[in-house]
Parts: sequence; C-alpha cells; structure tokens
Amino acid sequence: MTSQEKCFALTSAFEGGGYSNLSGDFDGMGVSWGFLQWNLGKGTLQPLIKKMAFQFNAEFRQACTVDLAGSDGVRDLSSELLRVCGLSTPDALQWARERQDEGRRFDKGHSHWTSVFKNLGADPKLQTVQRVAANTYMLRALGYMRDFSFRSERGLALLF
Repeated sequence: MTSQEKCFALTSAFEGGGYSNLSGDFDGMGVSWGFLQWNLGKGTLQPLIKKMAFQFNAEFRQACTVDLAGSDGVRDLSSELLRVCGLSTPDALQWARERQDEGRRFDKGHSHWTSVFKNLGADPKLQTVQRVAANTYMLRALGYMRDFSFRSERGLALLF
C-alpha cells in the first residue's frame, strides 16, 4: 500500500468509514458523502457527482437505479441527482433537508437515497473519481511536507 493509499484509508476511518460513508445535515452541509466527506454546502460534492456521470455513465446510472418503496418500483434516479447538482447551494441544501428525518438520515420515506449513495461508493470505477479528487489535497499535503521538512508517512498523514 502506498503512502497516499494509507492516508486515504486513515482519513476514511476518521471520517466514518469508506467510499460510501454518508452523513446528513448535522453540520449544515446538507449531505456529506465519501471518504473525504464531500458535501453540498461547500459545493464539493456536486462536481464529484458530475464527473462520475460523465466518466462512467453506465456505472453511475446503475448505482442510481434503486427500488423505491411502495408502488413506484425500480427507478433510475441519476437525472434527479444531477439536477440537484445543478441547483444553487441554498436550493441543494433545501432538497437534502426535505428528505431527512430529525436524525438527519434519509428515512422520511426517502431511504432510497441512502441506497444510491452507498451504491455510488461501492462501485470500483466510481471510487477512482473520489481518489482522483482527493489528489488535490494530497498535492497540498506534499507541498506542506516540503515546506516544513517533514519526511515520514506519519507527517504526511497529519498534513493530509
């Protein structure tokens, strides 16, 4: 395992666990997802979702195809998710909040969104989009290592 992969794994464990990690609006960010907790509030989740749809459309659509509760059956929610990614930040936050219960989970009849995000994080091709996006932060950490003369993996993990 490379130093970069170790940093990703360590951060993932600290942030709650993996590529599929999903948090609700406890911090005012609407939805936070993935091993670095990209979110709607800071606008870091929207470009990630768009890249997944563009680079791996078939996998993206498959991940967004879930069984809706009730008589709606199986549906592809990829266009809805992309629509949300095109909203203004306040509107995207409102969308997320309207679909979460008081515990800030997608349980108010919208648990299919939990399934969508878990599916997105489970697909190996879609995981690569998260890793590529994390490289921006890794490059910054490597620069800090040089600036502060850090030399260990532990130092890299701290700065990452």
